[in-house]
Amino acid sequence: MKINKKLRALAFLMSFLFVVLSFLLTAYAKDIGNELQISKGWFGCEGKWIYQKNNDNENTITLVKCNTTGSTKLTSKIDSYDVTRIGDNFSAIHVDSYVLAVATFMGMCFLCLTIIGIPFVVIVVITHKPDSNQSLLEKWGCSYDTYSNITKVDLPKCISVGVNAFKLNVNLSTVSLPKCTKIGDGAFLRCESLEKVDIPECQEIGHSAFDYCRKLKSLNLPNCRRIGTCAFSDCKSLESITADKCEKISSCAFNSCVKLKTVYFPNCKMVDARAFSGCDSLRKIVVSKGCYFYSNSMPIGNLFFRIEEI
Repeated sequence: MKINKKLRALAFLMSFLFVVLSFLLTAYAKDIGNELQISKGWFGCEGKWIYQKNNDNENTITLVKCNTTGSTKLTSKIDSYDVTRIGDNFSAIHVDSYVLAVATFMGMCFLCLTIIGIPFVVIVVITHKPDSNQSLLEKWGCSYDTYSNITKVDLPKCISVGVNAFKLNVNLSTVSLPKCTKIGDGAFLRCESLEKVDIPECQEIGHSAFDYCRKLKSLNLPNCRRIGTCAFSDCKSLESITADKCEKISSCAFNSCVKLKTVYFPNCKMVDARAFSGCDSLRKIVVSKGCYFYSNSMPIGNLFFRIEEI
């Protein structure tokens, strides 16, 4: 069978373009490195984790990226180093790394197809039209919204957790961070299996940090001073929370925590708008004497709860 010369030329051109694309993406890796916070200083990779050595202590590292979507546990030491920080977007599998692999693979495939002369496959790939609501990358499982599958976090020396660090780890059930002082925005957003959280030294909890953690039942935050907007919103199983040093509860912090009954914040001086909106089971909230409540901070229509100032 005589191969159409135009299709052969088109296949060769496509193979060349994909190979070039793979090299361009390799060059672009430095920019990706900046986003992953590994462009400066020494960094390494231990199978599942990409990490950066901390400048202040050579024996400690910051985890900057999770390298696997398989079920795994994150515990104290990696390559004999202590983990002291978790970087932003740690558990999100970045699309660019997938594109690099796909581009290289497709470049080689097109090159082979050109040599053996099967141009109809090229036509199938070129004319492929993804569904209107789903991109081709999403069909391949290569979108940015691919997340790791960490089931347990136990880091006794970790002092901070970055923005969206464990977002959408739906099988994460236990978090133990006894030295952690700061939880970033969205750090555990939609970790729907999260039941146990141990963060006794935490001083600041960011915006939506535990939003939609629907199995979380109780929390003790003895050193927390600030709870961000929507920090525990939609925690449907949360029944009680204690934060002895917290001075402010931000807006919507406990919005729609429908089972929340007891809140103990003896040093709280301000409760922001809609902080407890939708908390229909709330019975008692303990705050500092003279604490200021925004007019719509409490659940509307709940006649059974009381405010106690101490």
